[in-house]
Amino acid sequence: MPLEGSVKGAPKTGDILEEKAIQKEREKNMYFSAVGFINDVKTGPFWEHSPILFDVSGVQDGWGKINKVSFGFLFVHSFFSLLFRE
Repeated sequence: MPLEGSVKGAPKTGDILEEKAIQKEREKNMYFSAVGFINDVKTGPFWEHSPILFDVSGVQDGWGKINKVSFGFLFVHSFFSLLFRE
């Protein structure tokens, strides 16, 4: 797994499907915190009510890849928000 963008000892991306890992990481990891909140307020299979976050958990290249893609989405969203604001 690439180390770029990852912290040593970081949880695996697929750990979001394990309740024990979510509870352990949600206080210090924003992604796990979001998944924990979603699990608190929604019922049913995670992959069904949150398909995008579920897809992220399957990224084999690790957190470095997720960080790059997430930053790209944030940048594009911010750019278009500024461009088309009223």
